[in-house]
Amino acid sequence: MKHDRIIRDGVDGRKNLSQLISVTEYQVIPDIRFNSKKVESLYDWWHSHQTDTPRKSSFDIVDHIKDAEGYFLYSVIADDEFYVRVLGEKAIDLLGNRYTNVRINREAAKVDAHLDALITYLQKILKNKTAFWCEGEFIDQYGRKRRFQSIDCPLWDNANNISHIVGVMEAI
Repeated sequence: MKHDRIIRDGVDGRKNLSQLISVTEYQVIPDIRFNSKKVESLYDWWHSHQTDTPRKSSFDIVDHIKDAEGYFLYSVIADDEFYVRVLGEKAIDLLGNRYTNVRINREAAKVDAHLDALITYLQKILKNKTAFWCEGEFIDQYGRKRRFQSIDCPLWDNANNISHIVGVMEAI
């Protein structure tokens, strides 16, 4: 499924540093390999926990510190509401927005088209209970067209509910 996503001015009022042009989403399949080493590293960590669904408590950003600048972490509040807990500096550069400590819901999406598409995407992860990955194009802060990959992986709480979604993105 393809979604064209254009990011508007940042939620903190600053002008975007970059713009997403297009994003194509895919459900992960076993033994997939990625162009992004950061995406592949997170997927390998997540996939290694598949016999015991990956718990939020087993994810420690310190274990991924070399890639932390591209990481993001969403808390799941409801099926259509999320809270951005972490958004690394490289992810901010790629997205062009500072969504850290922002509640994402349909009300917020009324003023930011990217959030509406993001909510729909995160809902797919909740519904399918598996990781999804994306690839696409963006215009960087210097006006160059570039490509990126990202992955978003669900994490479960002790009651076997998806409580968080962790991801990473990287320009390739």
